[in-house]
Amino acid sequence: MRGKSLSLLTTAHNYQEQDKDVLIMTSAIDDRYGVGKVSSRVGLNCEAQPIKPEDNVIELITKSLKLDTEGRTVWPHCILIDEAEFLTAQQVVDLANIVDTYNIPIICYGLRTDFQCNLFEGSKTLFEVA
Repeated sequence: MRGKSLSLLTTAHNYQEQDKDVLIMTSAIDDRYGVGKVSSRVGLNCEAQPIKPEDNVIELITKSLKLDTEGRTVWPHCILIDEAEFLTAQQVVDLANIVDTYNIPIICYGLRTDFQCNLFEGSKTLFEVA
């Protein structure tokens, strides 16, 4: 499938048009357009929280949370992840736990297999826990 990053950017825009917070994350491994950047072939792009293989995604997400005017933690309405094939199995499991615990949709975009039709670790685990 083509246009994965464009689809992510469109989804983010749709949430933001409704004044809903979105957290965008991407693999730090994919640095074609710079680390922490989601870019489409049509030229649209946005900043994103980079995820390294050794990162704890729960910690990354909780560090990015904002506080409302009364000091309460505000979770995003949605978490979007680009290049999800590069996630580790543990990161995928942690993301699934966030979905189950906080009822926040997490939408992952990425490739299923490499050029030899082998599943990527992140993609494989997404299929297993989805």
